[in-house]
Amino acid sequence: MRAIVFRRFPRMMLLTAVTAMLAACKPAEPQANVLLITVDTLRPDALGVVDGQRETPVIDELARSGRLFSAAVSPVPLTLPSHTSILSGLLPVHHGVRDNGQTVPADIPLLQERLQHEGYRTAAFVSGFPLQAMFGLDRGFDRYDDDMHDGEQGWVERRAEDTVTATNAWLQARKADQPWFAWTHFYDPHDPYAPPREFWRPGPRGGYDGEVTYTDYWIGKLLEVARQASDGRPLLIVLTADHGEALGEHEELTHGFFVYDSTMRVPLIFSWPGRIVPAQGSEPVQLIDVAPTILQLLDLPPPENADGRGIGEGLAGGKLDLHPAMMETWLPWTYFGWAPLTGWLDRQWKFIDAPEAELYDVLADAHETRNLARQQAAVADRLGVTLDTLTTAKQRVAATSQDDEAMQRLRSLGYVGVG
Repeated sequence: MRAIVFRRFPRMMLLTAVTAMLAACKPAEPQANVLLITVDTLRPDALGVVDGQRETPVIDELARSGRLFSAAVSPVPLTLPSHTSILSGLLPVHHGVRDNGQTVPADIPLLQERLQHEGYRTAAFVSGFPLQAMFGLDRGFDRYDDDMHDGEQGWVERRAEDTVTATNAWLQARKADQPWFAWTHFYDPHDPYAPPREFWRPGPRGGYDGEVTYTDYWIGKLLEVARQASDGRPLLIVLTADHGEALGEHEELTHGFFVYDSTMRVPLIFSWPGRIVPAQGSEPVQLIDVAPTILQLLDLPPPENADGRGIGEGLAGGKLDLHPAMMETWLPWTYFGWAPLTGWLDRQWKFIDAPEAELYDVLADAHETRNLARQQAAVADRLGVTLDTLTTAKQRVAATSQDDEAMQRLRSLGYVGVG
C-alpha cells in the first residue's frame, strides 16, 4: 500500500506543478473599460424595474443583468456637491463643496485622476450648468466636454441626444491600446420638465416621467456604442443619480430644501457580466461607495481617507459592507437664512437635525410621515449625539466662484441663494 502511494505522489506533484505553470503562462485579463452614467434628479420609482408602470426598457434591462440597489443614499440633494462625492468617495463635510457654485478644492483626489495615472484615457460629457469645468470637476479628464450651446438658453443644459452624440464620437475615435473611463451626465429630468412630445407621459408627473423615458432611449444609443468600443476588454457600467425629485412630497416640488427620502434615495446599478452577480435589493449603499467600488473591481487600491467603502464582495454575491449614512443640505440657510439640515441613517432609523428634531422608522414608515422623536427619545438622542460629533468636528467649506455671470446663471436655474 505504501509503495502505491509513493509511486503516485510524485505524479500528483508533477501535475500540480504543470497546472501552476500553465496558469502562470495564461495571459492576464485586460483591464476593464469603465462607463459611469449619472442621470440628474432620477427617482427610483421613475424606473419600470422598480415601479412596474414606467417605460424605461434600457435601464431596466441593465438593472436585470447587473446589481440594482433601488434605494441607494445620496449625501446631498444638489448636483455639484453630490457629483463631487460620487467621484471622490467623500462626504460634503470633508470635500467642502456644500452648494452649487462652489469650486472643488484642488487637493481633493478624484476617481478620474487615479484612473488617468493608471493609464486610462478619460473623458467626461456633462449636460447641466452646475457641472461646468469652471467649478473644478474637470481635473483628471483628458477631455471635459461641457459644451451647452443649443437654443437661447443653451448654457443651462444640453439635451440627452447631443450629449450621447458627443460621447459616442469620442468612444469611436479613441485609440484601442488603452483602457478608457467615460462619465456621461444627463440633466433632462431636472426641472423644468419639457420632453419631446412623443415622450410625454400621462398623469400629473407626465413631464418628469417623459424626460426619464427620453433619457432612457438615448442611454440605449450610448450603451450600443460603448459595448462596441470595448475592443475585447470587459466593460464595467455604473448608472446612478445625484439625487431624486420630491414631486410634491413633504410639500417640496423639486429638491434641495429637505433631506427626506424623496430626494435622498436614488437607483444605483453595477453591471459587469461574469463578475457581478445579477440581483435586486433595497440595501442602503451610498453614492460615496461608488468610487471605492470601481477601484476595488479594477483591483486597484482604495482612495485614501475616503468615507465610502468598496462593496465588491457584495456585488460578487457575498456580504455587503453597509455603513451608516450622513446627509445634509445647506439650501435652507443659503436661500432664507434658516438652519441647514443634517441627517443620519442607520438602516432602521433616520434622524434629522432640524429646529424640531425628526426621527423616522424608515423600515415601517417608508414615506417618513410619523415623527417619532418624542416617542423614541433615547434613539433620537443617540443618533443626534453621533451626528453632532461629526458636524462639530473639523469640516471644510470650499470657496465660492467669483464669476458673477456664473452665479447669475445658477440663480436662473432656481438656485437663488447660491454662494
